[in-house]
Amino acid sequence: MLQAEVETARTALALARAEAADTSSGINPYRLHVVEASIARLQENCRHYRVEAQRQEKLLQVHASNDQELQATLHQLRLAEMAMREEEANLLYLRMYVTQEKRGVLDSKIHQAEAQLKLAEEREQATRVLAPSDGTVLKLLKREGEGVHPSDPEAVLLFGDLSRLHVRADIDERFVQLLRAGQPAEIFGRNLAGKRYRGRVLSVEPLMGAKTVFTRASSEKKDLDVVQAVLEMEPGLQAPPGLRVDVEITVR
Repeated sequence: MLQAEVETARTALALARAEAADTSSGINPYRLHVVEASIARLQENCRHYRVEAQRQEKLLQVHASNDQELQATLHQLRLAEMAMREEEANLLYLRMYVTQEKRGVLDSKIHQAEAQLKLAEEREQATRVLAPSDGTVLKLLKREGEGVHPSDPEAVLLFGDLSRLHVRADIDERFVQLLRAGQPAEIFGRNLAGKRYRGRVLSVEPLMGAKTVFTRASSEKKDLDVVQAVLEMEPGLQAPPGLRVDVEITVR
């Protein structure tokens, strides 16, 4: 819906700019030439009828012509002068077609269309969730129509880069002193169909914590503190995030 509003605002802005460009270009010069030629023709007609009227006035004085012919010529002169004034007014209109007032109105239309487009884009932008990097949407936590706010601490979705997976391992407190970043490691287990994947220890948490991953074996001790180590896996591991695996770290 908001995307449609943005497209409508863009179309309105394009139309306003096109109208301004068309108006600013003025009248086609060939049209001006046609009107100017028409005025020249009417001016010649007026000159002809004036000369003819003067000739008939002289003939009338010596009774070589009649008044009816003179009145007809004067009538044609008046018609030619009226037509010439109309064409002169038309030429002035065409030359003054692009006025400052009209430019101001068109500029106002463009500014208004730009403001409407900016508002529509801001409203549409507010509905977008931008990722900090390339990755895959793992789970949607909010659905269309549910309210969200930038200050809301609740997540909208789970997102991650699956090209290089990491493994978070709980290491028994008895082996904490042996852990170092950079140590080679492997993961395995029944969830990996008997395959083993290599990696290395990327980091070791500086604080101990309570155990969070359990094997559910009856002999398992649950009251031990652990330290978490993050393993960076080599390319090739294909597994869903959250999969439980066994970890083997080579101590050197």
